[in-house]
Amino acid sequence: MKKVFYVLSEKYKPLKWNEIIGQEDIIIILKKAIQENRLSQILFFFGPEGVGKNTCARILANELNYSSEFKDFSSNRFEINGLFNISLEHIYEVINQSRFFPKMGKYNIFIINNVHMFSQYFLHVFTKFIEEKHPHILFIFCGTEEKKIPKWLLLHCQVYEFKSISTKEIFVHLKMIAEKENIEVENEALLVLSKHVKGSMSKAISLFDKLILYSEKKISKEFIIQKLGIVDIKYYFKMVDYLLDKKIYNIFILLDQIFREKIYHCDFIIGLIKHFRNLFLYKNYETIPILKFKKEIIYSYIAQSKKISYLFLINALGICLRLKKEYEKFHRNYRLIIEIYIIQLAYLFDSHKNSSFIEEKKK
Repeated sequence: MKKVFYVLSEKYKPLKWNEIIGQEDIIIILKKAIQENRLSQILFFFGPEGVGKNTCARILANELNYSSEFKDFSSNRFEINGLFNISLEHIYEVINQSRFFPKMGKYNIFIINNVHMFSQYFLHVFTKFIEEKHPHILFIFCGTEEKKIPKWLLLHCQVYEFKSISTKEIFVHLKMIAEKENIEVENEALLVLSKHVKGSMSKAISLFDKLILYSEKKISKEFIIQKLGIVDIKYYFKMVDYLLDKKIYNIFILLDQIFREKIYHCDFIIGLIKHFRNLFLYKNYETIPILKFKKEIIYSYIAQSKKISYLFLINALGICLRLKKEYEKFHRNYRLIIEIYIIQLAYLFDSHKNSSFIEEKKK
């Protein structure tokens, strides 16, 4: 008999309130609203992607329609997703079905996912439906932006703002999954992945699932960096060292190496901005605790920051921010744009080599 494999995102999908990670405040408020019968008929869950909006909506639907008589859940749930090209005919059909009172449970529940992706006409259709005021229908809108919802509708909503999930919470959850699934993975690899997903738990689990399929042995930090197209921090240290030593051609060779590793160009630019920001913060011992790195990286930042003045770092950050803005406009010529701005950085170093921009080595 063949062993059945499950997608991790399905296997570890939260089914109860206590299984949701990182949204404790919202869960407390929702549970209290249910207990005290103070739940609005129109709810709006908004926040970043992959943080639990849809999951909370489904659990809420189950909680509201729990049948003590049958010891079971009857969700009477209707879901519509803005990511899919749904016809108006289908929407009207679902709306007409929901007009009937549920045979079990208290509500027919509409969960409208990715509401920010729907057209104004779609929202108008639902607005008219909501205005009919059916006491047995509850609406849960889920989206990333509050401003996408009509103002009049927001006035009648209970609004719940979901937050990004912390790197630590994502790391601990992935670690738990790895241990349960007997997956060999380095802690540093999980940490890199946890940072990379920028607060999205669903993205973290989905990527972890794919990475498991790629690798036939223990998953290392280097493997994760390569597969996710992340720029290793060592490249930024090298780049600044080449700028300090006026080795502009070495920088072009390094850039070629980075881009051959299928690095996301925008991530490279953001990483460069962060590197100069970190150098700025590491120049003062009071701001060092803000940054969380391993000891050897901290020492590298402190050592490199001593070679560069505050004034230079401010100017370098300005150049990098202009690079990011230019990239967003003309990303098709990404490589040329990046090289032009790197030349500007090199010129900044070179033209001020005898001024206050570069710190004396003896300092």
